[in-house]
Amino acid sequence: MKLSGWAKIDVDAFDEEDESFYTQTVSPTDYFHLQPPLLISSPLLKVSWRWLFEGQEVFINETHYISTKGDLVILKAQGHFGSYQLEADSEKGAAFSEKYSVIEGKGFSPSPDFSIVLRPKDITINPKISTSAIFECVPSLYGRYPAEIKWFLDGKALIIDERQIRTEHSNRRLVINNVMELIKNGIHSAKIRCEAKTAEEEFIQFAEAHLEIIEKPEINRDILPSETSYPLGSSIKLECKTTKAWPRARFQWYFNKEKVSVNYYL
Repeated sequence: MKLSGWAKIDVDAFDEEDESFYTQTVSPTDYFHLQPPLLISSPLLKVSWRWLFEGQEVFINETHYISTKGDLVILKAQGHFGSYQLEADSEKGAAFSEKYSVIEGKGFSPSPDFSIVLRPKDITINPKISTSAIFECVPSLYGRYPAEIKWFLDGKALIIDERQIRTEHSNRRLVINNVMELIKNGIHSAKIRCEAKTAEEEFIQFAEAHLEIIEKPEINRDILPSETSYPLGSSIKLECKTTKAWPRARFQWYFNKEKVSVNYYL
């Protein structure tokens, strides 16, 4: 890991990547997608991302998008060739990536097909840590106007009430404030779908992501006594069940702090 060039050596830093990671050759009519290098930090660290193009800050607009994970998507490369750099800022300090180079490709290249450039990613929710979830969906440009984006949960259109559920940046970002209130009790997984339709309604593209809620196991103490007595040499049967657990709990028995194998005799 290189630390040269950092303002401080005790802040979080980016891991090293090959030189090819930082170089892209793109047609002027095409899009490009710059991904952040691995940030060496605690998984719970809150990070904000800032992209620079030729030293000037990049802002989200109709053709530029910065994801909550630090991705930069430029939907039309023309006029945006040059040098890019990413800054990750946290309470521990700031870290700057190596510089990216986006180069104009030579020769004729047809306009790209309509597609979803940045697709929503699977999310696992631990209610003990956070109950919110963010999904992102960025379609490519097609025609004169931006595509229309709709969001669905298990096939049903989500109602954007701007309190529990809201969207940002022309519906490209979906924010669910409390997943536990949205999904029925006892259900641990759901499917999020974004649907993008061109303004001329010629083409529709969609992308899906999986939402999963993990739940800590709780042992049913009613069927598992804390203490019991049996005559020496007799057979015993103990049963352990959980009232909550997702993913499904795996069980391991212990006797005098030692693991009990499948065939175990006392």
